Amino acid sequence: MARRVIGGLVNHATGTPLGPYKDVDSLAKQLEDHNANYEELYNAIGLGGIGVVTDAVPGAGSITGYSPIGFTTATTVLVILADDTGTQINDLPIGASGQRVRVINGGAVGDLTLTDENAGSTAAKRFSGSSDMPISAGDCVDILYVAGSINRWTM
Repeated sequence: MARRVIGGLVNHATGTPLGPYKDVDSLAKQLEDHNANYEELYNAIGLGGIGVVTDAVPGAGSITGYSPIGFTTATTVLVILADDTGTQINDLPIGASGQRVRVINGGAVGDLTLTDENAGSTAAKRFSGSSDMPISAGDCVDILYVAGSINRWTM
């Protein structure tokens, strides 16, 4: 992922300048701390600003049937507020073919893990990769829904 300085953003509620951020990771870590305009933030990092969903997971453990409030086939950014070590997301709702989603662990502490091919999940909702995908607090991963012969969220 190319790194670039992100600056010139303003918290519209307070008028306080945000950043400049040195990379996408440092911007993601600040999402909870600012009542900023999400559209402006995501436009600044090249994600378009449409279909942004922020959702809190119900604590640590393995979560099957996860359906973030507001998640649709138009979602492009999913900020998951995981504040417990050991949170595992086993699946997401079925996506549109070619749908790309950036999953950001917006929690302050703890890893969020996207579980590879969880047997307890509906096949077409599963993540598929070479192994489980841990996402540290403030970090992100891009996933793609591939319909047809695969029918999985690829990571």
